[in-house]
Amino acid sequence: SWADLWLVEILTRLELDQASSTVSLVGSDTHASAEPNYSLGSNNLFLFLSEVYFVDDDNNENRLYVVTQDELNSLVGQDWRSPVAANVGEPAYAYLVDHNVLGIHPRPNAAHNGKTLRILGVRDPANFAGDSDIPIVFKALHASAPWYMASLGYASKGDMDRSEYAKKRFEEVFQLHRHRQLKGAQDLMQWRWG
Repeated sequence: SWADLWLVEILTRLELDQASSTVSLVGSDTHASAEPNYSLGSNNLFLFLSEVYFVDDDNNENRLYVVTQDELNSLVGQDWRSPVAANVGEPAYAYLVDHNVLGIHPRPNAAHNGKTLRILGVRDPANFAGDSDIPIVFKALHASAPWYMASLGYASKGDMDRSEYAKKRFEEVFQLHRHRQLKGAQDLMQWRWG
C-alpha cells in the first residue's frame, strides 16, 4: 500500500530499522572450497549494510570495508571473481549480493574457517499488518504520510503538478521533524558536571 511505501521511505532515510545477523565463515586455501556468499536469512532483508566485522581468535572485531560490487571492481580490479589463489585470503570487503545475501572478498582462507562474521545494516521494514498498526516513528513525522501518499496518488492519475506539490510538502514536513526522531533523549543531551 502507499502507507507501506511511506514507511519504507521514512525508515530508510532515517536508517531506523536496524538489523543484525551473524554467520560462520567457510574458509579454505583453495578457491573452489572457500565460500564468498552467505545467506542472512529470510528475516533480514537488508536494504544496505552499515558495518561488517569478522571476529578473530582473540575475540577482536576486524571491520571490513562495505562497498558495492561496482566499487569493488574499481578497488581491486575486474578479475576479483576469477578462480585464482590471489582471491583467497583475509576478508577485507563486504557487499550485498542480494537483499539477504552477503558477499565478501577475498574469499576466506583456511585460517578464517569457522570465524564469526557480524553484519549490521538497515533492513526492509515490515508492511503494516492491519488498519490499527502504528508506525514506529515519532508522531510528528506522521504528518508527512498524507503528503507522500497524495504525491503517489496524483502521479498515478498523471497529475504531475499536484504530485510534485504534494512531494514538496512531504519533504518540508519531513525536514522539519526529522531531527526529533534522530536526537534521542533530551536528558542525554544536557550539560553535566564532570
